[in-house]
Amino acid sequence: MSLASLTPDRISPVDQGTFSDTYGNSLSGGLICCMVMLVLYGLAVLQTYMYFINYGRDGLAMKALVGFVWLMATVHAIFVCHATYHYVVLSYDNPLSLIDGDWSIYAATSVGVVLCFCIQTFFARMLYFLTKKKWRLIITSTLGILILGEVALVSSWIIDLALVPIVPFGLPSTDLSYRLFSIWLVPDLYKMVYDAMVPLFVIRVFSDTVTAVALCIVLFDSRTGFSQSLRLIKTLMIYAMERFVLTTVVVFVQTIVLITKPTSIQAMVIEFITAQLYTNSFLATLNSRNHLRDISCVVDSCHISSTGIQNNVDTRPGTSQVMKISTDNRQLGVKYGGGVRIGTETLVMTDLDAKTHTDGNYV
Repeated sequence: MSLASLTPDRISPVDQGTFSDTYGNSLSGGLICCMVMLVLYGLAVLQTYMYFINYGRDGLAMKALVGFVWLMATVHAIFVCHATYHYVVLSYDNPLSLIDGDWSIYAATSVGVVLCFCIQTFFARMLYFLTKKKWRLIITSTLGILILGEVALVSSWIIDLALVPIVPFGLPSTDLSYRLFSIWLVPDLYKMVYDAMVPLFVIRVFSDTVTAVALCIVLFDSRTGFSQSLRLIKTLMIYAMERFVLTTVVVFVQTIVLITKPTSIQAMVIEFITAQLYTNSFLATLNSRNHLRDISCVVDSCHISSTGIQNNVDTRPGTSQVMKISTDNRQLGVKYGGGVRIGTETLVMTDLDAKTHTDGNYV
């Protein structure tokens, strides 16, 4: 006979077996997700430091956005740690406290929504400047509707959760009014899963997928016949997919868990790391610019007199590259009127605070 079988049930809203199968596993999963979140937050702090060291010439608006994202990520990490400490440590001998949600969970959810909204809006804005006019409205409108849909769903949660405690006892609280973090009422949990949570995660997966695919299509359409530009485009496409694949996989796993186990809160604790994943994706996009310039292998201020090609390059952040082709190129037998401006940097490689439209190809 095991020691666990000799241990009497403690006072709790449910019996010990149900507690172990639901709350116990979820709380341990919440602790693990909290630790993973802290690792991701540490990476975000490092990436923020690297950004301000290496990209001091970026515009003030971009620096302010990076600082705001870092600040919100810090606040999110504090709230998640507080919530984990509250349930795992402070409430260890008071299971009845699990009936209601702690304020820090509501706060962490709100901060995570703001973070995801800002970062998804950033990528939507980037696609707006990268795409051609005929696709610009379609892509950005689609992303805008999806992002606003996410905000609307979660805002309904937050508002309803804040109002339900003061509603007179006995009034119905179904649909989105159902208290999201009264997750300990296992039999009633499924009522809000299919009405709000699954639609939110599906929209989030679809939004990230649209962003990654659209960015890859834009980069593929901007290819030229130069081998170096093709190499750079392939690298950018790989980066574009890598930035979104991890966040998409995590949210997809959350959706599957919710659908298969609607009475489990395991999918909710995974949400602890989602905001930090978006933060690292955003910062990695900014910090990859210098590396992408090295891949492009651009020769600074070269002049080839035999072909009549002059290349004046400035690879500082916020600048573009100009290649001037002589109009008197007799060896090639081709005449060019004026200069040809080739934007060889994507918006990711320029000052993202500026509107950098050119008539040339984006590489």
